[in-house]
Amino acid sequence: MVKKSKNIVVAEDDADGRRLILDTLKYVGHQVQGAKDGQEALELILRDANINMLITDIKMPKMDGYELIDALYVKKYRFPIIVCSAGCDLKRIQYEGTVEFISKPYDYNQLLKMVRTAK
Repeated sequence: MVKKSKNIVVAEDDADGRRLILDTLKYVGHQVQGAKDGQEALELILRDANINMLITDIKMPKMDGYELIDALYVKKYRFPIIVCSAGCDLKRIQYEGTVEFISKPYDYNQLLKMVRTAK
């Protein structure tokens, strides 16, 4: 179990991938909410002031990961973000908080370490 639980939104359009991430994070003691696209993730974040981390895919319907991160930047959110994607142009991301990248398919131990050490 983790020493300090985080409240995490996971934005991933692949239902199986989203469920694996949610189950893994929940198993180690984090509070998690899943979203099937960036728009749903943004709505969850806007409704819950306790969210303190985002894990997001880039290629999603309705609102992609870049648009989601841009919206959070404009609204002055500054919690850590982990981008989980097969490909990502980090230069496109404008955000003042921590942004880390993990490539798909990813190692869940590496993802858990990134969550644990993110500030």
